[in-house]
Amino acid sequence: MLWLHSAPRATLHVFDLFGLPHSLASRSLVRAAYPGRVHFHEGDSRVTVAAFARRVANGTTAPCDLFFVDGAHTGRTPRHDFNNAIRASRPGALVVADDVTVGWNAVKAPWEELVHTRRLIDEKCAEQILCATGRRAVPGRKARLGVWLEDETPLRPCARPRNDARTRSIKKRWCEARVPESKPPHGS
Repeated sequence: MLWLHSAPRATLHVFDLFGLPHSLASRSLVRAAYPGRVHFHEGDSRVTVAAFARRVANGTTAPCDLFFVDGAHTGRTPRHDFNNAIRASRPGALVVADDVTVGWNAVKAPWEELVHTRRLIDEKCAEQILCATGRRAVPGRKARLGVWLEDETPLRPCARPRNDARTRSIKKRWCEARVPESKPPHGS
């Protein structure tokens, strides 16, 4: 909704499985707030984004100016999502990826490969440490810390990682890069 609000003439294409309990309500809210400006593509992104990229290639759909990738973080799905995002975007478009970090190598490795092969250029990355207080389960005999049960405060920026009985922290890292003005051939 922030993107739609900040760009009054833009349209938004959302590719998602829509399998979470709040998915239908969220979709209805966005559709009602921005009628005619949002298009939902339900299903596996390896299929739906690929089909969208084919429509861009044959001229039946306009290419994207911004593509935000935050899908599955395992297997080959991130690689497919990045390649299809590039194919679906105009030259010079911005591609943004969430969780380009060591903890998600299936995201990090293909992103770094695209930057290294210059299929994405002008990369900028940022990271932030977020902390929440809450409670953990009583640890087992071998575990130092129990399983995190719930947050009592929202995640908020913090200065350094802390994982103890009352605090959990996560490191978020996201990157952005541009599709080159002249795209190198796929696979180069």
